[in-house]
Amino acid sequence: MKIKFHHILAFFIVTLFLDVEYVVSGFTIRPLDIFLGLVLCLILFSQKMIKMKSNTACISFYVFAIFIILNSFTKVPFISVVKEAIQIIEYLFLMHLIANVTVDPVKRKEFLNIIFWGTGIVAFYSVLYHVSRGIYSGYKLLDLPKFSFSYFALMAVINYFDTKKNKVFYLFASLFALLMLLLSGERKGWAGFLVAISFFLLLQFKSSASKKNIKALVTFATVIFIVGFIAVIVLLSNSDFHYLDKQFSSVSDFQNLFTSSTIGSSESYENKSDYVRIVMFKLGILLFFKNPFFGIGIDQFIVYMAKVTQGDIHKDAHNFYLKVLVEEGLVGLVLFLIFSLIVFVLLLKMAYSKIPHIAFTARCLLSLFLLGSVVNFFLSSTALSWMIFLWPVGMLIALDSEIKKIEIMKENDYAATCNLKRKQVLV
Repeated sequence: MKIKFHHILAFFIVTLFLDVEYVVSGFTIRPLDIFLGLVLCLILFSQKMIKMKSNTACISFYVFAIFIILNSFTKVPFISVVKEAIQIIEYLFLMHLIANVTVDPVKRKEFLNIIFWGTGIVAFYSVLYHVSRGIYSGYKLLDLPKFSFSYFALMAVINYFDTKKNKVFYLFASLFALLMLLLSGERKGWAGFLVAISFFLLLQFKSSASKKNIKALVTFATVIFIVGFIAVIVLLSNSDFHYLDKQFSSVSDFQNLFTSSTIGSSESYENKSDYVRIVMFKLGILLFFKNPFFGIGIDQFIVYMAKVTQGDIHKDAHNFYLKVLVEEGLVGLVLFLIFSLIVFVLLLKMAYSKIPHIAFTARCLLSLFLLGSVVNFFLSSTALSWMIFLWPVGMLIALDSEIKKIEIMKENDYAATCNLKRKQVLV
């Protein structure tokens, strides 16, 4: 198989799941940034322009992006606004690249397959990295790779229902991916996966409640239940895997959300990570009430946290929506939620398309979008947090383009048929 541009683009998107980045003069540089820079240079030198196709979802994101930039000019140093504006433009450029390379159904499938295998490799690497250090569960040492577990598991299950020849292989791949997800200790991954796969299965069987689909679901559910039950018993009985009780014991930290103390002491928490998240949430809400409509400006959440906690917490919001609310205010959050709602509605509508491969791809993209939406409740602002929204939108634009092409072909066929009949009548 020849390596083509959509293969390379998918590979560089996978690199967002890796902790590979460099800071140069205040700018964070990732492999994907370098790749997009090279692509832009090639486009400029070749004097060829990519087709900037758009739809309602794309336009709504443009509005949100423009608001972010304009809203920050009076609140944030000019250089910071320029830096963030460049990154947002980069995300938009990437979204349109995805839209261009995934118009063709074959390329679209190959694009998704590379991301599937890529996230699987990243997830497996993370497991090996921790196991080699004597850590058999709770894979937390690597930051971004921990988000690959839920994506790999979701895409493995989707491939199981999509494939016709390799059912057994993808069934075992799904089991392996789900086991890694369980052992990872990523509660946001668990929650996102359950929401995403529930929607996917619901739409899948509403579209076609055939005996074949029902058999596939029963087989999958039976195997998952048996293996899952055995896995949980093994985990609970093995001293090396006692992280499960830690995961659930930290739920008690939730009650600290309702205490009157804003910062308090970390000693009252089961988990230091929960302490940091809850303190940031409380301080974020207080800051929002001080600047409710237009927020404090782009990328200022981390600055505020470091200042208030005297450097004890120097992290960005572990909640993408809280970050938007605090930095862009109610206006910014409403614009972002409108964008998200439009994406959801358009993909849901396409999921019921009469064109089978369009409908299945839409169900796949909708589940990926929902997974990203849930994960972003617990993910600090990174390139990945933007990409998990814009990746499905880029492919949604591609689906729109394909549907329009199919409609034009049908109109042309209909016109040709009418002309043929008219000639026959004249004869």
